[in-house]
Amino acid sequence: MDVTEYTSHLEARRFPLIWKGHMIGGEWKIPQKTKQVKTSYNPSRGTPLIEIRCDRQVVADAVNVAAKAKHAYANITLPERLELIRRFRQALTDFQHAATLTLRLEAGKPAWEAEEAVHKALQYLEWISSSGEIIMDQLRGPAKACSTPRSLEFKPIGVLAAYLPFASAMTSFALYFSSAVFSGCPLVLVCSGHATLSAMLYAMLAEKIGLPNGALNIVFGDFDSFKHALSDKQVGAVLFAGSPEHCHTIRSESRAFGFYQQMVLQSGGKNTAIIHESANVDQAIQIVAKGAFKSAGQLCTSTSRVFIPRSKAKEFNERIIETVTNLSIGPTDEPTTSPLSPAMGPLYSKKAVEKFLRFQTMANRDAEETLLWGKAVNGPSGGFFVTPGVHFLKEVDEMSAYQGNILFCPDISIYPYDHFDSALEQINSSHATFATTYVGDPEALNQSKIRFMVPNLLVNLPTIEAEETFPLTGKAQNNLHMFNGAGILLYLMYPQSILYPQT
Repeated sequence: MDVTEYTSHLEARRFPLIWKGHMIGGEWKIPQKTKQVKTSYNPSRGTPLIEIRCDRQVVADAVNVAAKAKHAYANITLPERLELIRRFRQALTDFQHAATLTLRLEAGKPAWEAEEAVHKALQYLEWISSSGEIIMDQLRGPAKACSTPRSLEFKPIGVLAAYLPFASAMTSFALYFSSAVFSGCPLVLVCSGHATLSAMLYAMLAEKIGLPNGALNIVFGDFDSFKHALSDKQVGAVLFAGSPEHCHTIRSESRAFGFYQQMVLQSGGKNTAIIHESANVDQAIQIVAKGAFKSAGQLCTSTSRVFIPRSKAKEFNERIIETVTNLSIGPTDEPTTSPLSPAMGPLYSKKAVEKFLRFQTMANRDAEETLLWGKAVNGPSGGFFVTPGVHFLKEVDEMSAYQGNILFCPDISIYPYDHFDSALEQINSSHATFATTYVGDPEALNQSKIRFMVPNLLVNLPTIEAEETFPLTGKAQNNLHMFNGAGILLYLMYPQSILYPQT
């Protein structure tokens, strides 16, 4: 199966697809002995899309092939590596329709969101491939700041292991792939079981661009497969986006193995929109709704908390109820004449729906008033749909099971405040913040922005804006303000300072 045939299968909805196998060392390999079969489902229907087989030997083979490739790969010049990124961008441009269909069918993204994700990935690949020399020069900045100027050379750290999440498969791959190629690190990519079609498409596109043998290896598995890759001492760096529990597991097991890999572990956050007294309520509603309901609230940067001046709370609550009640929710796999329909698709699994419903019961216990109780939608398609939950609470309680957990679902907690500084104090006290949105007059923000402790502060934009390329990760359990986006390059290359005798 090539990309053209793959696209025709998606268009005709001929499922389950035939799986090509794991891509290791430029070849497709299907394990013959393993009985471990995993299935990726269409979240709009609950029906199988593709079945894969994986075992630990496949993971070990992928790491070994990548380790053997690192020396030859490192000898390729930066201009040549940037050209490989350009070629992948062109391949993705040629088959962006297939990429959009994949996100609609497997990730449950509406057409407008899938197209936006592909567009952002293309933008990012274009930027990094055309700005490579500038980026490298900026990375050398610390050496230029020395009292005795010196040159700074960068060497690849080795094998990079990365995990492909389902909710941001397209933009995550663009980030991981370009970072690996730019730095000269062979990549072992393990995909989520809910991102199998995406990973297969990216592997087929990569075949077209002439990558060095072993530069990209894709393992179709799950988090356990990824953990097994991390137990190999040949892995020098780790990129992961997923649940806080999985981030904790990676940290603890890495320490147990005694390895010292470079790690960027990104989890979701209690991301907040704080509405200033100067804000327009209509604008605030638009910003909060997009931040909370894009990808059905399943992004690391999805908005989950809103702080509103008490004087605006009544109007805001009425308007958010109206907005959510009129939100179009439905299958994302159907042919559509309107790219904006539906506005929100399904959760990724039945398990996710069950978790959402449990937290709605907890939210109702905490809330002063439940404005909208999120419910499962039993529509004719049989997918994993819910209506969003909206809850009005008196104050933040981090010890609450509902308020303290990261939910990854379309749910909003609204907190009234009397003084801006008191609301800001509550935001700063959160242990899991990734992004905070300020809605209001930017001039008013200038008086207080120095007191925000959040790593990524946005002004009159939803928290989900530019999720994968924010320059910083989150705080506390979200990696302590480490560099993200193109800043990941700092963890994939080790610097060597060279001082020459003065002449």
